[in-house]
Amino acid sequence: MQRTEDNKHLKISEHLNKAVADKSAQMKEWIFSNYKENKRPLYGSVDVRNSGFKVAPVDTNLFPAGFNNLDIHGLQNAKAEFAEMFKNNKPGKILIIPENFTRNQNYFENLLALKNIVASDNIVVEFGSPHITEIQEYNASSIITLNPITRHHNTIYIKQDWKPDLIILNTDLTGGVPEIIENISQPIIPELNKGWHKRRKFTHFTAYNKIAEEFCREFSLDPWLLSTYIAKAENIDFRNKVGLEEAGSVVDNIIEQIKLKYEEYQITSPPYVFIKADNGTFGMGIMIASSGDDILNINKKKRHSMDVIKEGVLNREIIIQEGVPTIHNINSSPYENIAYAVNGNIVSFIRRINSSRDHLTNLNSPNASFTCNSDFIYNSEALVAELALLASVYE
Repeated sequence: MQRTEDNKHLKISEHLNKAVADKSAQMKEWIFSNYKENKRPLYGSVDVRNSGFKVAPVDTNLFPAGFNNLDIHGLQNAKAEFAEMFKNNKPGKILIIPENFTRNQNYFENLLALKNIVASDNIVVEFGSPHITEIQEYNASSIITLNPITRHHNTIYIKQDWKPDLIILNTDLTGGVPEIIENISQPIIPELNKGWHKRRKFTHFTAYNKIAEEFCREFSLDPWLLSTYIAKAENIDFRNKVGLEEAGSVVDNIIEQIKLKYEEYQITSPPYVFIKADNGTFGMGIMIASSGDDILNINKKKRHSMDVIKEGVLNREIIIQEGVPTIHNINSSPYENIAYAVNGNIVSFIRRINSSRDHLTNLNSPNASFTCNSDFIYNSEALVAELALLASVYE
């Protein structure tokens, strides 16, 4: 039975990839023409899940880390995209504002890689933080110097008189926008309102699903093959079991929608959903459920882990999103592909591999490892990543 279903999945996957291969030029043109007056996102990473019977983005990060996982070709691609972006309006001094934590060695390596990508003979890059009052140095493969930020009127500086022409955020602002960088004269990218203090996954995927419908109408595809069913639940308090019954009803509704599509495509796998913090990041505040009972009956430990996300922010809004299992594995370990993009163009794919998880669950955990694939073929996974990046400007 499993082999028969695998063959069905393979046929759907082949159909998708053939459609992309046959019309890749037209599809890319459709995507980039729909940016119109909107600027392409500075950079981003898109987690893509491929089940064999569908391909869909499950997370879009507008403040990506992990640039240290790019291989030499991926780094070169990223550098070329930054150079293209700054070709006509070259900032001589760029300040990168990183995340406000100091213990993650891999994140420091990401900062070094990002600095090398952005810097050039004509662009000097420094790091600054609104959360410190004196210079701090960190040991990575090279020394990272983090400077305190000062402000005079509506202009920010580091080193007393080093005035950046442009500020690049590599922090997702989950805890809010530091006052010192509000309403300043220098441009900040990504924009402050793209941070998780304002941004919501449900808003993003609502925009994505609308774009996917328009795209699939143009290219005669079923939008479900490139997207996920979503719903939202608010006023949730996991610790005190508030709002869980209503959320459970939403879960059951999504499961019923998935079942209908599974019947249409003769898929016998059991449907499930991801329950995520609507403003969550770093893989926090995520669980899976196959029915509403799963959210009603979660144990105390899981309720507490769902209750608080990054920077101690309480998880009071959740998105219920159709679960997409991953078909990919290396040495019996499941993996998913993450598309890395600069200026709206994919520069590389990175595989997130997690031997401690299965093909259904969230793979974003401390046990994950990464390998780079910058020599990728433009296929359905690249397509949905580009559609997700387009959706990010319409949120």
